[in-house]
Amino acid sequence: MVSKKKTPKKSVKKQNRNIENRNNKYKAFKTVLLILNLMAVFYTPFVRGLYFEAEQFPAEVFVLISFALFWVMKYLTKDGKFISTPMEYASLGLAVVYFVSIIMSVSYRLAISEWLKYCMFFCIFIMITDLAKDQRSRIAVLWTVVAAAMGLSIIGLDSSVGGRFVDMANSLFKSLHIPVEFFGLYVDGRIHSTIQYPNALAVYLLVAVFISLALSVISEKRWQRMVLGACSTVLSVTLLLTLSRGVLILVPFLLLLYILFIPRGYKLKVSMLSINTALSSAVSLLIGRGVKFLSSNLWARVVIGVLVYIAIFLMLEFLISWLAGKSKFKLKIKPAFLLVPFAAVVVASVLFINIPNTLVLRSKSSDSKTGYYTVKNIQLVPGKEYRLEVDASRAEGDEENSFEVRITTKNKRDIMFNTGTRLQSISKKNIGNVEKV
Repeated sequence: MVSKKKTPKKSVKKQNRNIENRNNKYKAFKTVLLILNLMAVFYTPFVRGLYFEAEQFPAEVFVLISFALFWVMKYLTKDGKFISTPMEYASLGLAVVYFVSIIMSVSYRLAISEWLKYCMFFCIFIMITDLAKDQRSRIAVLWTVVAAAMGLSIIGLDSSVGGRFVDMANSLFKSLHIPVEFFGLYVDGRIHSTIQYPNALAVYLLVAVFISLALSVISEKRWQRMVLGACSTVLSVTLLLTLSRGVLILVPFLLLLYILFIPRGYKLKVSMLSINTALSSAVSLLIGRGVKFLSSNLWARVVIGVLVYIAIFLMLEFLISWLAGKSKFKLKIKPAFLLVPFAAVVVASVLFINIPNTLVLRSKSSDSKTGYYTVKNIQLVPGKEYRLEVDASRAEGDEENSFEVRITTKNKRDIMFNTGTRLQSISKKNIGNVEKV
């Protein structure tokens, strides 16, 4: 039998030392590459989620240049590792599937464009998994996702109350000749934000809420936990205002799975943080119904919700620290307690889905002397209560005036042939300066 030669321990230690020296030598290079990838992660949601080619091409060029630099770094550090984990193989498989679909595509150009987009996602995933190996860099990636989601929320909430910040941002982009413009952020009473699709926005925000909860649990500094709690409240309020019923239905089940699969020792904390987030976001949305002057001030309600979260958070921190000081005290949590946040979110979702909607009619300007009109179309959900409010006002000097509101129902055939069945008609003459009907 031929005996195998064992590698001397000294040579192994020397090889490990050389690898460590090379990694330390190019540590700054790796940090720059990670920052470039975090910029791509943060930037993507603000350009319509890269759904359109106009925004895809600059991002693809940026990421592919970063990917080339990434391989230069691997060559310098003599790191030949590329794909090793199942998730990395799965991400590669997704890019391969889109490449195969080019063969049978109707438009080769669009198919190649879509394939390049998924190649870009694959490159970002590979680079981040390789560069973010320590706890600090991984937390930086998660904070970047939360920060991007907060940007989407602020823009979406601002657009729902007039868009003052959005107008300032667009003016700044225009003055600096930056080819970015925010539009289509709030449509038909639903927040679309810069992704411009409420359901996709709701999914993104939901993931960000889960990430903020996880970061709150592992953060050691209190101020970080408070900031993350404030973020989770703002994200939850924006998520609810997307009116994405599909996502809202999934929230309780995903939250239950989230709590079940996190490691032991964190379940109670996540449950309490989830309940706190649900309560604070509910306060933000419902306080306007009890306090009239807050009904038209969304930002004030959001701030109140954040303050409610911080107050409850501080009380829980004090209670837990006080109980921890009792040497004989031992807190035992039964598995059934995990259903509490599940039930709380279910109740909040049901209440929000069934809140009566306010239908707003705004008349369009017209040069006609005989009058003007406007049409508002909305899809109604069976079994849900709706309220129609009309604020009517007359122009100065108009003595004889009148207005009429017609409510018409339409099925698919009526929509095709521009017909319908009138349900009710409301009319009034000689109104005052401002009257509400």
